Amino acid sequence: MVLTSMPGLVAECASLSPPSNGAARVPIYLPLRTGTKVCSVPGWNEPGYPGVSSEAEPADAWLGLRLDDLVVIDADCACAKVNGRKPDVCETQWAAVEAVQAWREHGGTETWMRKTPHGFHIFYRRLIADAGRVTTRKLFDISPTLELKTGIAAYVVFSAPGYFDLNDSRPQPFDAAWLPEQARTAHIVDEWSELPDGIGDSFMISVAGKLREWGADVETIRHCLDGINVVTMSRSPMPYRSIRRIAASAARYAPGDVADLATFDCPTCSTKWEGS
Repeated sequence: MVLTSMPGLVAECASLSPPSNGAARVPIYLPLRTGTKVCSVPGWNEPGYPGVSSEAEPADAWLGLRLDDLVVIDADCACAKVNGRKPDVCETQWAAVEAVQAWREHGGTETWMRKTPHGFHIFYRRLIADAGRVTTRKLFDISPTLELKTGIAAYVVFSAPGYFDLNDSRPQPFDAAWLPEQARTAHIVDEWSELPDGIGDSFMISVAGKLREWGADVETIRHCLDGINVVTMSRSPMPYRSIRRIAASAARYAPGDVADLATFDCPTCSTKWEGS
């Protein structure tokens, strides 16, 4: 379905009705509280949760679809929320249509697409295996009403009044190579309290570069990195010599300059550090 005319699309969507077969794309369906987007069962985002069968639920049941193997681009309208919810009758579908058009202009391919009461859900197949609890991410760089969602900690409404397929396509592979940097990592970033293994070097280098850009001197940078080391890498701290090397490398730039992270001295090549 190509979005070429906003009035034409809105009129076309208004004339469509939900499909009768309701074929499942992935198996994890979640029972929702009728009239809300809230899941009604505990443990729905645990890896072992089996979900419910959509075929066994009443036709008017509210169901969510957990995004285990899917990436969903949520294009929403511009209606203002009242008491936490948008109005039943949407008057700003044009915003959702423009958001989808912007998505397509930035490289979004044709794939499975569904209508929602306030916009559209665009479904892709996730290529990066990830069992973590992934957060959603607004795609402000493309459109203020776009949001990316994926992972077992995310779901979208699947069965409820106003939700139905716009095409019969299978979800196509999600290629994020053309997305802005912030959005490109949205579907693999997890919330953490202990810095995940494998990103300690790049994390500390990035912080040091930003501190120098804001004018921090070498001692301040080092003390800040020491604190970050204690708080976020308690399980496997970065060696003190590595922190000193990163701080010194950042201080080679003039305050206010944007650091080229590729020019930083390798902090761990001579310390045999195997932490974060």
